[in-house]
Amino acid sequence: MKYQINFADWVTDDFKDYISAEDGKLVIDNTTSGKIKIPLNKAIIVSDTEVVDCYVKFNGDVENSGGYLTINKTSVAINSESVIQIKPPIDLMISLTVSAKSKIVVSEIEIEVGSGKDLLGKVNRNSKVLVISPQYPSYANLYVCAFVHSRNKEYVKNGLDIQVFVPNPWYQTTYERGGIPVFCGTYGDLKRLLSEKHYDVIVVHFVDRNLYPILDSEVYDNQKLIFICHSPETLYRYLTRTTGQYFKLPVKAEYFDPRFDESDAFVKKYAAKDNVEWVFVSDWLKEKAETDQGLKFKHARVINNIIDEELFPYSPKKPEDRKKILMIRKFDNTREHGIDLGGCRIIKKKRKEFNPKRTCG
Repeated sequence: MKYQINFADWVTDDFKDYISAEDGKLVIDNTTSGKIKIPLNKAIIVSDTEVVDCYVKFNGDVENSGGYLTINKTSVAINSESVIQIKPPIDLMISLTVSAKSKIVVSEIEIEVGSGKDLLGKVNRNSKVLVISPQYPSYANLYVCAFVHSRNKEYVKNGLDIQVFVPNPWYQTTYERGGIPVFCGTYGDLKRLLSEKHYDVIVVHFVDRNLYPILDSEVYDNQKLIFICHSPETLYRYLTRTTGQYFKLPVKAEYFDPRFDESDAFVKKYAAKDNVEWVFVSDWLKEKAETDQGLKFKHARVINNIIDEELFPYSPKKPEDRKKILMIRKFDNTREHGIDLGGCRIIKKKRKEFNPKRTCG
């Protein structure tokens, strides 16, 4: 059953300063300094237990950081098509979220319950390069795996036609980010796609034991595999011991994931393959991976993560600029990277040099 959302139903007194329905479009202009989430005041009630999916088509335009649609807990990027698995009876609660100082103009929201659609056919078959990443930026999350997108933009600048695949356990979605086609689908979808033997090169970020069996069964020896390693691919044992909460005793060995041995076997196998190249983002990471794994990668190189000079253009610095400290991490992220401790140590060190106005306290 198809549902065409009536935009007038979205306009309520609670958000009248930000939302309007005009010329067949829904306009949300968020002038505040925080996100706003505007729910649709009507739920779609699905009671037929034979229904297994919900198809969503969501189109429009954005300004600045834009926004996204949410159906229950699933975020839907603008200018996308999605198929979401559902288990009736269920009430589909729909809302629109718009980022701070941003605007979204919605031209279409189409929802079809029990569509039976398969979006795998929309994957770009003209490309010879498939990039697999666990997540990818969209207007629902601009920053997740943005470093992967930065690399992909460089591939495109150098004449490569690529397709991005994001494994997801329970829904399909297809959209574009900066002209790069993105498909999110299940591991079964990935297996079907690779079985076509269409791609000459398969680039994998964060390869893991969920992906190795698929690569084992579907990738021929004459297909090029490139594993771009950021640390979890080879340092999983080390990461488990170091990314716990502060002030806790070390994790005992018996609590380590027993599947690490399985991961070790996969790494050893693929480290020796002729058609596999391991790309590490730093010299330290390559050396640490070889030490921890007790092997040498047959084909390996170091390519650092890039800085997008269009997004972060270089400008000459003055001596006074040394007082300006930029840390690109949330200070509440205490599980990974220790950014709070790092920030305090940098500020403490610099304090001795120039007595900045702000100190860590």
